[in-house]
Amino acid sequence: MFGYVKIYKPELKVREFELYRSAYCTVCKRLGKKYGHLMRFSLSYDFAFLAALGLSLSGECPDIKKSHCVYNPLKKCSYTEGCDSVFNLTCAASVIMLYYKLTDDVRDSGLLAGLLRRIYRAAVKGKYKRAVRDYPAIEAVVANMNSTQIESESAHCGIDAAAEPTAVALGEICAMLTDDAVKKRILERIGYCVGKWVYLADALDDLEKDIKRGNFNPLTDTDIDNTVGNLNVCSNEAGASYELISSGVYSPILKNIFYLGMPAEIKHILNKKENDK
Repeated sequence: MFGYVKIYKPELKVREFELYRSAYCTVCKRLGKKYGHLMRFSLSYDFAFLAALGLSLSGECPDIKKSHCVYNPLKKCSYTEGCDSVFNLTCAASVIMLYYKLTDDVRDSGLLAGLLRRIYRAAVKGKYKRAVRDYPAIEAVVANMNSTQIESESAHCGIDAAAEPTAVALGEICAMLTDDAVKKRILERIGYCVGKWVYLADALDDLEKDIKRGNFNPLTDTDIDNTVGNLNVCSNEAGASYELISSGVYSPILKNIFYLGMPAEIKHILNKKENDK
């Protein structure tokens, strides 16, 4: 994933932001503990969202404690105690997706950049294999997404078809957060909408760069307005789906992400494009 699924901080209460930050910092901490310090660099806001979504299912506030930050010992961070199943799944998904993203980057990059990414991928490979042993189901989902994505892009398919592999994959991963059959269907829909949104947001963000480099991008300059509308539909539908299971202290955080954070990120991408002209 790409780090686009963010909160809109100005509209969060202080205690809500601290709760969200504790999820983010806990994923960081457990990535380092389980897969090594290098894997902390695989952390993005997208995985903090995945963790918060999993934590929200209980409807309860987990135990939070303060401890020193690994990168800044002078700073104290909040960490979530327990909830191992949520954080273990999130960490494994982060590592596995990083490995496949590096593989994609190697394929799409020039000689020097490709060499650097090959070195990074080689350093990550052992951690990736450990994550696969821990969660083979996630590996199966991401591997299928990757192969389907390559086929779709090779065929120069349309926007919806190009976004489908990422949407389906994230839907299946989100569904792994619970064993409840009803919640599983809802989570799958949330993940599908967010996955499609992430793919389209990344395509929008990289449009000019991909055109310059000759890389595949399903969008064109004439698609931007329609794509923004599509993005808004995805974030709103994800939020509406979440309303069906919304409860507890994480509910305001998730609603903030769906209804405010994701639209704000699209505005940021569009403003950046306008300023680059």
